[in-house]
Amino acid sequence: MDEMRVALKSKLLCGIVARTISNAVYKAVGQKPVINIKDLEVEMKDGQIKFHINADGQISDKVLYKVNQLIE
Repeated sequence: MDEMRVALKSKLLCGIVARTISNAVYKAVGQKPVINIKDLEVEMKDGQIKFHINADGQISDKVLYKVNQLIE
């Protein structure tokens, strides 16, 4: 049974992950959101990856509408 668990709580690593997510949203929508990740936990067990992100963010309503259109 393979098992791995990682918890990111350092400000530097959470900032890198937040910037990566922000850049991905920018490429899809054209505007960068403000994202602050408080903690991130990733667990890999038997070939499946589960994750939990505790984050705050700020984005305009126009951008949120664009994201909603992309999802549909």
